[in-house]
Amino acid sequence: MEILLVLLFMVVLIAVGSIPCLLFWWLAWKLLPKAYALPPYRMVVLCVTLSILTAMVLNLELEVGVLSIAPLTLVFTLLWSLLLLPIGIFAKYFYVNYTGRRS
Repeated sequence: MEILLVLLFMVVLIAVGSIPCLLFWWLAWKLLPKAYALPPYRMVVLCVTLSILTAMVLNLELEVGVLSIAPLTLVFTLLWSLLLLPIGIFAKYFYVNYTGRRS
């Protein structure tokens, strides 16, 4: 039972750490033209997944334990967002211009 509580606490901290990423993608979705907008919830899930994988690959030691998951998630999700936004816009731009279809 204690393990489930710790996992639930970790999920809540990850969700809190990914709120700025959600705001970033929602703002990008609102400000970009609809032909180049990316779905915000899918991109947040992708960024959170990539941030967790990045932390696992880098084998980061959590100084405060479970409590440092929120800042770690916040930093890595925003870094992945800043990297994926221009890549996604360029991909949609080339898709729209070279296939002639709107997504």
